[in-house]
Amino acid sequence: MTGVVAFVVLVIATTGLPLAHWAHLPPIPRRARHPGADVSAQIMLRCNTEWRYGGCTGQLITDAHTTGEARAAARERGWRCPGGGRDYCPACSGHGPQPADAVVAVLHPRGEHR
Repeated sequence: MTGVVAFVVLVIATTGLPLAHWAHLPPIPRRARHPGADVSAQIMLRCNTEWRYGGCTGQLITDAHTTGEARAAARERGWRCPGGGRDYCPACSGHGPQPADAVVAVLHPRGEHR
């Protein structure tokens, strides 16, 4: 909540409006956190190919539970994952350009639990 207060103070200070101008605004609601709330995570693999003035922007977003599972899904899609934390997209691995929908790998459809 401290960040919100700091933001409000910053807005008031930069706009030059008196505090009374902001007094009519309702309080910022807090989001309720439920123990069983749906939580999602993602593991993203990025291509490690580098050139002199830049690098490849290839990436694969997965909903894998482990990096091993993410890399296995990447290998099925033409990625080269030799180890050591370095991964290479299909285009940089010699498999040519990939379709636009090849950047997401859904391994666990919604509602499937571990």
